[in-house]
Amino acid sequence: MSLKEEIIRWLKEENLEVSEIPIPKEAPIEWAINAMVTAPFRVSISIQRPKGKTEKLACTMGVKIADQHKEKIIKLSEQEKASMIGELLKSLYFICPTCVIIIQPDLINPDNIIVTKIIYSDKISASEITDSVRLLSNSYGLIVTHFTVKLGGSFKQGEQTMMHI
Repeated sequence: MSLKEEIIRWLKEENLEVSEIPIPKEAPIEWAINAMVTAPFRVSISIQRPKGKTEKLACTMGVKIADQHKEKIIKLSEQEKASMIGELLKSLYFICPTCVIIIQPDLINPDNIIVTKIIYSDKISASEITDSVRLLSNSYGLIVTHFTVKLGGSFKQGEQTMMHI
């Protein structure tokens, strides 16, 4: 059984919705799997094997900032924006100090937040994969809660900062 097939099996054993992601030939990714977490939030997490990087996997989750929150962010001063995003980054690094966190296009005008957990080959196991999925799901919850508490809005599924698929 290949590593990809094993990972799919591990994810399905956790009752996650699993699908393979089609990869264009020119993409720097050998293969990718989508794992959909359904509780407590509906979160899509991608597990990827970069081309030529057999020693690691990347588990990634992205969040698109809701339009209602972007409208409120625009009204904040640059200092207030930096403070709010700095507080979020501090919380994210606290729960995952080794994660790669990217805020696009920049810290002052966030549109997307991408969190990636790298897993090296000596750590690849069912528990490491599923723990990484839970970690990214928790990161999603933290991001959604942060924006909703700081900027207002609903905690109902689909009415808060939206998951980027």
